[in-house]
Amino acid sequence: MKESARYAKIVEWSEEDQCYVGSSPGLFYGGCHGDDETAVFQDEVDVDTNPKIGSMWMFRGRQARVETLGNNEKRHLSGSIHWRTGQVFVTEGRPKQGRNTALFLAHLDELRRRLRRYRKIHVICDNAKFHLGEEVQAYLWDHRDRIELELLPAYSPDANPVERVWWLLREHV
Repeated sequence: MKESARYAKIVEWSEEDQCYVGSSPGLFYGGCHGDDETAVFQDEVDVDTNPKIGSMWMFRGRQARVETLGNNEKRHLSGSIHWRTGQVFVTEGRPKQGRNTALFLAHLDELRRRLRRYRKIHVICDNAKFHLGEEVQAYLWDHRDRIELELLPAYSPDANPVERVWWLLREHV
């Protein structure tokens, strides 16, 4: 195992405790490991400017009219929600950038800038491929004194509160 790989930690489901637990003791109790540490839940989302077309009620023989902007501009966002305050931090990707390593690293830089008062930031995120790449591991190694990655179990969006933020965002776009 590479030296830098040990900075990504795993969070797993505990049958005994009936909750998600990880290898960072006290992460959620007592403010991580003190007042100088914090945790954020992180995730990415795609936002389309055209509405989602689905089933709806209408009179027989009549076609419903759906208003659209005419062109579908896709936006890619990386965001985090602070576990204690609920404050949301969002980084927008460049046009046609997609959800990738560059967007994730830009968001980590944004977190380091916006959360300067904390010595250590625990970023709790999913197992997306670009969260675990070599560029990310090198970044985490370079910033090991400020950022630590905590990984949620695969296919567990219910364990990530920022998913609810994305749900509300999509409802209002």
